[in-house]
Amino acid sequence: MNRKYRITAALLALVVAVSVTALAAPVAAQSVDNVDVTLSDSNGDGLDDAVTVDVSVTDDGAATAVEFGSGTTVDLSATDEGQAPVVSINDNQQNENVTFGSTGYTGTYTVEGTLSGQSDGDSVDVTAWIGAVSQSDADDTATASATVQNTTDGDDGGNGDDGDEVTVTPGDRNQNGPFGTGEIYLGEAGNRPTVFQGESDIQFIAPDGSSIDTLTSTDDQNRVLDVPIGTSEETGAYTIQGTDAADDPGAVVQEPEVTSLEIINVNGEDVSSVTQGNEIAIGVDFNYGNAEPLDPEVLDDEGVDVTGQYVQAGALEGTDGYEDLLGNDSDLEEAQKEKVENEGYDYLISANFGDSGQFEIVAGPDGDGDLADIDSATSTEVLEVASDDDPELELEQDTASQGEEVDVEVTNVEDGDTYYVAIQTDDRRDDNSPVDRYVNDVFVNAGDTENTGVTDDDEYYYAEVEADGTSGLTRIDTEFLDDTSIDIYLYGEGDQDVDYVGDTDFEQDDVSLEVSQAQITVDSPGQTYVPGQEVDLNGTVSEGVDDVAVFIRDRDNYFHVTNISVDDDDDTYEETDFDLSEDSNTQDAADIVGQPGVYRYGVIDLQDVVAAQNDPDSETDRPFVGSNVDANAGLTSSDFSSGASVQQSLRVAEPSLEGAIETYNGEVFASDDVDITGTLIGPREFVTLFTDSRGNTVVNTYNADRDNGEIDEEDITINSLSTGNVRGTILSPGRDTSFGDGTLSIPQSEVPAGLEAPLEGTVDNFVAVANVAGQGRTQSQVTELLLSETVEDAASDDLIVAEEFRLRDDSSTQIEDVVPSQISDNATGIVDIEVGEEMVVRGTTNRNPDDATIVVEATEGPSLAELGTAVTDEWGYDGEWNVTIDVPESVEPGQYTIQSDDGDRISEANVTVAAEGTFEPGERVGDQLGELRNEIEELQSTVDNLESERNDLEEQVTTLEDENSQLEADLEAAQNDTDTGGADDTNETDDGQGQPGFTAVAALISLIAVALLAIRRQEE
Repeated sequence: MNRKYRITAALLALVVAVSVTALAAPVAAQSVDNVDVTLSDSNGDGLDDAVTVDVSVTDDGAATAVEFGSGTTVDLSATDEGQAPVVSINDNQQNENVTFGSTGYTGTYTVEGTLSGQSDGDSVDVTAWIGAVSQSDADDTATASATVQNTTDGDDGGNGDDGDEVTVTPGDRNQNGPFGTGEIYLGEAGNRPTVFQGESDIQFIAPDGSSIDTLTSTDDQNRVLDVPIGTSEETGAYTIQGTDAADDPGAVVQEPEVTSLEIINVNGEDVSSVTQGNEIAIGVDFNYGNAEPLDPEVLDDEGVDVTGQYVQAGALEGTDGYEDLLGNDSDLEEAQKEKVENEGYDYLISANFGDSGQFEIVAGPDGDGDLADIDSATSTEVLEVASDDDPELELEQDTASQGEEVDVEVTNVEDGDTYYVAIQTDDRRDDNSPVDRYVNDVFVNAGDTENTGVTDDDEYYYAEVEADGTSGLTRIDTEFLDDTSIDIYLYGEGDQDVDYVGDTDFEQDDVSLEVSQAQITVDSPGQTYVPGQEVDLNGTVSEGVDDVAVFIRDRDNYFHVTNISVDDDDDTYEETDFDLSEDSNTQDAADIVGQPGVYRYGVIDLQDVVAAQNDPDSETDRPFVGSNVDANAGLTSSDFSSGASVQQSLRVAEPSLEGAIETYNGEVFASDDVDITGTLIGPREFVTLFTDSRGNTVVNTYNADRDNGEIDEEDITINSLSTGNVRGTILSPGRDTSFGDGTLSIPQSEVPAGLEAPLEGTVDNFVAVANVAGQGRTQSQVTELLLSETVEDAASDDLIVAEEFRLRDDSSTQIEDVVPSQISDNATGIVDIEVGEEMVVRGTTNRNPDDATIVVEATEGPSLAELGTAVTDEWGYDGEWNVTIDVPESVEPGQYTIQSDDGDRISEANVTVAAEGTFEPGERVGDQLGELRNEIEELQSTVDNLESERNDLEEQVTTLEDENSQLEADLEAAQNDTDTGGADDTNETDDGQGQPGFTAVAALISLIAVALLAIRRQEE
């Protein structure tokens, strides 16, 4: 389709005019009647160098094209341009052609040209068509060819015959039809022509000029190669004889390929995007040019062929057209020409896209050829054409919290252009620190960033960005910016240096980024802390925070605890197993959390701590970073609150201990060992002691759960102790992690071997002492000694839980009750059971349910098989267990022996199973007990009601007495007023009866008192 690249505007106008005329009148049949190709020797050297093509046509209605095969180079300027209204001569390209534009013409068009680069035996192939500029749209097509001859020696062609012979040049080939004759001249090794998978319109020609139908592979597979060649045919050498002999003529099969397709912008860069209106070069490398011509196309985003709209020229390497594209008159930039010359493409195209959008550059064979359906013969590149607006800045996001990294893109630029993205240095987070402290921090050397720095006048931080395609990317780290609106500027025109940063004449764009303080959370510790407790200090931060500092506040000041680095993978910080009262960096912080009270626990971005440290107006002037942390480092409340921070209440509580020694029915079966449970708040280490009546003591140390202080220790072995009374103790050293007053007052004579008095009150020393304390002492003496060194010692904060229980070396499991289920709540002992009822068997045990199972079954009786077996391993610390056994109607009445077995002890009870209906309701002891219990409950209810009524009356009496007292006081006051104030005598009375209102009140009180007395007597 190269003929389209140079077609003139006049020809296009003629075609349009003809098309419009055709809409109004019937179209006559157009045809190519004859094509005649004549070669001649014009310079007398005996070698044909002139070509004349006569094309006879009928009713040419628009255009007639005469095209030479790609293997022919010809100068067509001798063609008479007056033969038609429009004559377009398109040489210096891969398929040189002449197009005649006419309307209704019948006759002969003549094309004349001069050959160059031809050799004896070369074929000059000509194709003519009529009806359209493009062959694919033509109404009629015809072909013809002629062979170049050298007649200086009168050679007849080499076969002894005079006549029209084909001169064969082994190794040569013509393009396949319709682009050439398709003749493949087989040659010997090193000179074998190339054919391609998928070719069909070709003919193999032997060195003697004869046609060959098939070839055979030279490998041991002996594959037959015929025409058409398969699209997946094995590549390699094929010869007439199928041998690997050098003189066996043949051809080589290859896969047709476009090996490279590159788009080159004005900067000489291989790109996939450009800015509209700029010249681009497209370079193609392909391997099938001697078989078919390359037919590049440009498609828009809807798949429409827009080649003619944007492509300016295209030419095959080695042609004049190719050289023209690289010449002085070419529209290509020097950088593009240099790139082309360095790469040496097989085919070169120049184009200019005046519209933005997405386009596909398709480099492949002509759609009419054999190779059009071979995928490898075509390559496609997507080209993004950006708007030619002025360069702009685009932010990945308009807001960010301090620490987030935000991408900034420079758009509407050309690949390779250099621009500068800048931020004023006054926008740095810590404006009291030197400007160059953040010189490589504000901008990240990422994306297309070539360099970062600060301008010579210290006014701007900048990133030098080299565009990749039509945009360039850099990145801002907001960790080092103030929490405010940050203005970001773009400077340059593609080739300026950093000196232009800040020059308003070169400012291209500006945008704003809203930066807010970083977000920090606290997940641990909780809001309660006990001195000596190890806790995790952790939480989350917003993206980009690198380090946090932890503080404890008392009153108006925050005191430094520690610094923690942030895990970038999940934006979390964590310091594990941290004892605030012992591990804090400052003694002030350690002292604060060492005393009960309510304080503030806070976490702040370390960058804000440093900023406060550098602020001359701040009281924060001690170092916080690295190993040189001041022992008294702290922050004022205002410094802490002004930074990215979080705080919460922290209540420092006294240590506490709750615990229980798990016994069953007040006993422990020695073989089951013993379990303890509870909760220890504070330092997690504790000691257990078990002392028998002879003073023997078993001592162990444990740690409560570090997260919640739970105590859950099982199977503590104490079977070395004597049976009988045992004192069990759970003991914690308290907040100071030392027993007693910190010193164990044990004389050297009683100090364990290897230790010297006085002993520190550590857990290990206490255990060592406790292990030998029982030597020569009773239980009470051992207990007195150990208590005196722990909880009873002066200034001790130790914690203790103690219990006494009975240790037995035998099981106490036994049956207590066998009763019917329907009266089991009231009945105890052994109660007869009717057939059809359920039997409840109850008992007690000293076994640990984790170590024992009680099996209950009937072992003697008339029909044992009818009674089932019950099993239980669930009972409480009271040791009371129960099971239920169904007594079906199939059970024969009689005496049965019920047995319990826990694996160590068997207990038995005899019960009578009676026939159904034997007992009347209430006849059995359990029924009677139930009735008595109901009567007692009714009586108790009556008493409760009477007591409630009495209480109400007593309250009323009290209220009336209070009112009576107030009335008497008022009366007395009124009387005094009368005696002293000269009241009128007519108001006085001397009947001696007193005030009637007061008499009524006194009478009412008397009645209530009588009622209360009646209630009390009724209760009695």
